[in-house]
Amino acid sequence: MQTIFFNVPARAKTEEITMVRKKFYTTKKDCIYWYKDSENEKKYAFRYKYYDRFGKRKEKSQQGFDTELAAERALIEVKANVLDGNDRYVENANLTVAQWMEIWFEMKKSVWRPGTYILYQESYNNHIKPLIGHYKLQKLTKMTLQRELIDVLVSYRLKRATIQGIFRVFKSALSYAVDEEILPKDRFKKMDFSAAPTSDKDNFYTEEELKHFLSCVKENDPTTRYTSILTLAMTGMRKGEMMGLTWKDLDFKTKSISINKARTRTGLGPPKSENGYRKISMNDELYVQLKTYKAWCIKKKWNNSMQHNDEDFVFISRQGCSPIGLTYVEDAIDMICNKYELRRISPHGLRHTVASILLARGETLVTVAKILGDDPNTILKVYVHSFEKDEIKSIDTMNQFASG
Repeated sequence: MQTIFFNVPARAKTEEITMVRKKFYTTKKDCIYWYKDSENEKKYAFRYKYYDRFGKRKEKSQQGFDTELAAERALIEVKANVLDGNDRYVENANLTVAQWMEIWFEMKKSVWRPGTYILYQESYNNHIKPLIGHYKLQKLTKMTLQRELIDVLVSYRLKRATIQGIFRVFKSALSYAVDEEILPKDRFKKMDFSAAPTSDKDNFYTEEELKHFLSCVKENDPTTRYTSILTLAMTGMRKGEMMGLTWKDLDFKTKSISINKARTRTGLGPPKSENGYRKISMNDELYVQLKTYKAWCIKKKWNNSMQHNDEDFVFISRQGCSPIGLTYVEDAIDMICNKYELRRISPHGLRHTVASILLARGETLVTVAKILGDDPNTILKVYVHSFEKDEIKSIDTMNQFASG
């Protein structure tokens, strides 16, 4: 009986790494061996040498099988993939989800926007890595992914859109693995998110609610607080886009605002997407308020021995003339809603409000998408509640037609 020794590959599972060197014995099956594990149990392994598509000599080995048949089946799968030219699949058989995603992050970080990179890292570090990072990428099944990632996230009471966003990060990494021939195909289609609660559909104001809310804000603070919130409520721009505005972005001659950057926790950067670059018209109310606010800012800076500059951020604090903080609008809305006992919506809810009002007044999807810097399909999906009144009106029209 021939005795051989071979080292376990560096990416093998932990229990294999702890047994770097064992005594292996040949069997009657070619390339298959048996050995005794640390508990003196008989186990099986295979060792297979081959040439990749470039003619380079490679070796694939695996151990820990309970039966000779199990080892033989795994060996046949390896041989079939080698014959089919899937040598990259074979080489990366022990790659875990975490190992692949860290490789993917390294390859992609130079082409992603900074905000995208940070958002994806948060989804990975907070959810994907702790829940499924230890699974081998090639062995992860749809059932395991549903149970260990999606169902667990549902148990955390996360909103459906949040869970779908986390899953999209994983899917993006998966697609790249398919492109790189580490996976033969994407096996994770049509996952079930139905158990997760949907987003709050009431995160917007009606026209009447918006008017009352704005009047309360103006009564409380007619300067920065009112002007910043009015800007969001009259344009539908994102909070980061509003905070990134400088005075040179405002053209009072044409009554327009240029959106070309955003200020977020990652710093000053580009808008969220290419659609984010746009010009928005000021209505008369916003035009008058911004002109009044500019005069206030100039005086405020003068009193603080500062000079006004068109490169300055538009919205500044009342105290030190510094740009408003990242949570300024949230804090302002909280304070106003508590003081005046109003129903609270988020800053993004003001964006929803603009879209809802425009759609209810008959503006087209394309027009609303252009104003918001979004895609028409997104508008249709996110603001579907805005069409409910039109649907009811249409049904009433048809009822009148039928009865007449």
